[in-house]
Amino acid sequence: IGACKDGSAKCQEVCINTPGSYKCACRGGNILQKDMISCLDPCTEYTQISDKTRSISANEITTVSDISLMNNTWYRFNGGADSQMMVTYPVDVFKCGALWPGWLASKHPLNSQKITTGKVCFRRVDDNCYWSRLIHIKNCQKFYVYRLPKPPAPYLRYCTTKYDFCVQNPCINGSCHSQHDTFHCQCNAGFTGKLCDS
Repeated sequence: IGACKDGSAKCQEVCINTPGSYKCACRGGNILQKDMISCLDPCTEYTQISDKTRSISANEITTVSDISLMNNTWYRFNGGADSQMMVTYPVDVFKCGALWPGWLASKHPLNSQKITTGKVCFRRVDDNCYWSRLIHIKNCQKFYVYRLPKPPAPYLRYCTTKYDFCVQNPCINGSCHSQHDTFHCQCNAGFTGKLCDS
């Protein structure tokens, strides 16, 4: 019968029978823990960062470096209206409270059921990607979470901006306009509906 069917397996989410034994797995977007039994959903298990100084609109330079803050675990940026997700374009030096600001050089994931790998670049003088780090990202529908390692040098910080509800381009036959806590679709001629899909 197998351990998965007879109830002796202890998997939290997914059980896979193997010859003479079994192994555990997790549903898409969740992570198998070190005990090889339980699963973690980064959308519910994260450290919240509410620091407003890392926003793209912040100009003051701090002596705080992410090298002493990040620990390769999951984080959610929630520092007010201007600090909710990572910036996806090169950032000028001295922005985001950093001497050398970091920006996401790849796209945020559209699918909320999987974890993707992204590349963060850290600017130095005229080089937009003098240092870089690979990170993991999960789309939690109304926010993103990031698994962030320590930056490669002091005085580097991950830079943030306001959440863009249009980043996933939800308007099928129209243009998307991000608002405070939602979005509005401007439909092309001949289309109607919230998502311009009819």
